[in-house]
Amino acid sequence: MRRTIVLTGNTMASYPQGGGHWSVFLQYLLGLQLLGHDFLWLELLKSRGSRSRDERLIRLFIARFNHIGLGDNCAMGLYDRSCGTPSFDDLEIHNFDKVRLRRIIGNADVLWNFHCAMRQPLLGLFSRRALLDLDPGHLQVSALHWDMEILEHDVVLTVGTNIKGVDCETPTLEQEWHPFLPPMFLPFWSTTYEPHPNAPFTSITQWNWGEAEEMWLGDRSLSVGKRDAYMRYLKLPLLTEIPLELAANIDTEDRTGDLDLLRANGWSLVRPHQVARTPALYRTYISKSRGEFGCAKPIYAELRTGWFSDRSAAYLAMHRPVVIEDTGMPSWIQDSPGILTFRTLDEARDRLLECVANYGEHVAGAAAFAKEHLDSSKVLTRLINISLP
Repeated sequence: MRRTIVLTGNTMASYPQGGGHWSVFLQYLLGLQLLGHDFLWLELLKSRGSRSRDERLIRLFIARFNHIGLGDNCAMGLYDRSCGTPSFDDLEIHNFDKVRLRRIIGNADVLWNFHCAMRQPLLGLFSRRALLDLDPGHLQVSALHWDMEILEHDVVLTVGTNIKGVDCETPTLEQEWHPFLPPMFLPFWSTTYEPHPNAPFTSITQWNWGEAEEMWLGDRSLSVGKRDAYMRYLKLPLLTEIPLELAANIDTEDRTGDLDLLRANGWSLVRPHQVARTPALYRTYISKSRGEFGCAKPIYAELRTGWFSDRSAAYLAMHRPVVIEDTGMPSWIQDSPGILTFRTLDEARDRLLECVANYGEHVAGAAAFAKEHLDSSKVLTRLINISLP
């Protein structure tokens, strides 16, 4: 059955240099297009008070959607920073007729609301609302301290694949969370490029410092910083002699010493906003990698959320194996060839060596896992079935 789906977020327009971030949401849109559904991305952009800045971000946002052939499937809702959570009348609509947009919202089968980007009163315009959580643990712990309006949704879904596991400590907020894997529009990742045998295992990450990277669950401190995650494996390149590269936003004038410390321990470092500033460059960067070496936010692993990264999914879709930190993913994921998980420095070393020693097997395993479990046609059909009564 053909459905009308509105998808909404509030981070794409304000982060045009995040090619990987954009790629996450493109998988949903391209996948829905292939399935033949009617869909619209509604981007909410909060003004910072600079008209020139707002107009530049709006132009970039619309131009990128036009470039990928989805210009007719996106609308921008700009709102003033003084109005808090906007109503429909507060939105200054770009790239779409406002009357038509209101009609689509009223007739939509379901809203897919990413990370609580849309709040009331806008939420109330939709007859059916589904929350899609891409940040398990982080979102739910945040909701204990702030009203995220999670209860305003009819169904809640998460990439925390262990959300129903007996060892998962993620607060469920008295909701039934439905786990899902990130959808991958497989033609987007098709490549004939074979990485060089000495190509590095790579990952792309945000590097943050400070108290903002700490959350509290009762009297328990939980880090949400990737810096904390990777520093636990600082010496890994010296233990394996396998090239490891991080695309991390560490400023060249970094005064913490992290840049020099990582390089001294054998890490290669590149700038993510250079090598992956567009979806095309992000895809190219992954294609030139031998695989992914990825660490998780400590909160994902400590709460045993089973977080499954859209970035790891992208590597797998491009037939690149992943060596990733164990976040509590169920055994049917962890036991799959092409996915090697670790919880300690020694395990990380062993999994990397295993991946290189049996590389062909793990490449085949990555391809098979992507085809069976990540194909957007399968994942999105399941999400639609869960979202609708």
